[in-house]
Amino acid sequence: MVFALVNKGPNTPKPPSPTGLPTNLPSSPATLPPSQSPRPTSPPTNPPSAQPSPGPGGGGGKTVQTSFGTIFVPDGFSDQGSNSQGNCTTDTLSGPNNGLLIYGSCQLPSGTTQSAFDNVVLAGDQQALDPNAKLCEPIKTGATLTGTSGTIPADGVPICLDVTPQSGPAFHAIDFYFTAVAHASDGSTVGLTVNLFAPADQYNTFVKALPDGVFSQTVFNASP
Repeated sequence: MVFALVNKGPNTPKPPSPTGLPTNLPSSPATLPPSQSPRPTSPPTNPPSAQPSPGPGGGGGKTVQTSFGTIFVPDGFSDQGSNSQGNCTTDTLSGPNNGLLIYGSCQLPSGTTQSAFDNVVLAGDQQALDPNAKLCEPIKTGATLTGTSGTIPADGVPICLDVTPQSGPAFHAIDFYFTAVAHASDGSTVGLTVNLFAPADQYNTFVKALPDGVFSQTVFNASP
């Protein structure tokens, strides 16, 4: 799998935006050769709680139409626009506390399972940002995303990693993905993501300030 690494500002990089998924999904996380891998520091020994708990409905925003659905843009966030590469399209929002909110949809091979898609997300962070990236805690089941035909079962994938920007010191980060395998209107298989990324020491503040519109008003063009 190929991921693009783009810096937001001089010190805080943007988490990976998927640019392609393999025809045969990996059964184990991919890694880069040492010469190409970022140089990590030690993961945080006591990372913040990785389970997002968005704010209790406070805060406004607006909805924006994208090629893969309607997304919610909270007040105070800057929409960097959609980016389509390979079989994936993402829309990145930069927010306070050096946080990023990224919505995405990828075409997947038919028959892709939820656990396989979760592994792809982890492997992408290991390949693009930190070969030692790992789950902060077990993957959470029982979450949901919203599609045009109702709710879609989703997992929560909490990833702890160390990020080395193109300039500036390395830092600990939390990269939390809500992931769901769903179906587009033509019956094809798609992978949906709502991605919350922030430096570890600012992550909880970033997530707690998110209005519930991030989930209640975001509707993907997909069904279970």
